[in-house]
Amino acid sequence: MEHSAKRSKHAPTEVSSKRPVSRHRQVIDVPSIPSRDPRFGPLAGPLSQPHFARAYSFIPDLQRDEAESLRTSLAKARKQRAPSDTVDSLHRALKHAESALEKAQRDERERQALDKARAEEKEKQKAGKRPWYMKKSEKRDLLLKAKFDHLAAAGGQNAVRKAIDKRKKKLAQKEKKARPFTQAQARAFSDAGPSTQH
Repeated sequence: MEHSAKRSKHAPTEVSSKRPVSRHRQVIDVPSIPSRDPRFGPLAGPLSQPHFARAYSFIPDLQRDEAESLRTSLAKARKQRAPSDTVDSLHRALKHAESALEKAQRDERERQALDKARAEEKEKQKAGKRPWYMKKSEKRDLLLKAKFDHLAAAGGQNAVRKAIDKRKKKLAQKEKKARPFTQAQARAFSDAGPSTQH
């Protein structure tokens, strides 16, 4: 019995002869024209956040209307005992719309806080102070303060306290996961000692 010689791994791959050849053979290679989005071209210029916010200021209103409409539809579907998949899909759509609205509001608050800090810094520079550039940690603290100020205005000190407790809990969990062993685990490991079984 004859064995065929082993193929080299560097040999080019062979096209299977079982695949039918297309009747429409492309004789001339036509170059494909790349699509061009004018929004991201050099003529559009750099992104101006205030201009963008003004141009699309109607979007939060649309999102609010959408959330309200979905809320009404969900209540109606529950009242009429609609199929569970319909109720679930409406519930998911409502959560998505609410989170998009919350994100837009949060982004707007953060933008206002940063604009205010920049304006204050410009005034200080006009008065003769040397230029100062915000560090990442300072920006994070500023945005956190803006968030807590908003919470205090909306829900009072109780809402702020709840948010701080939630944040502390989150950070504690993060720190706990980062630790290789807890003290109890380390003690249990040292008491057990190295295993003598093979």
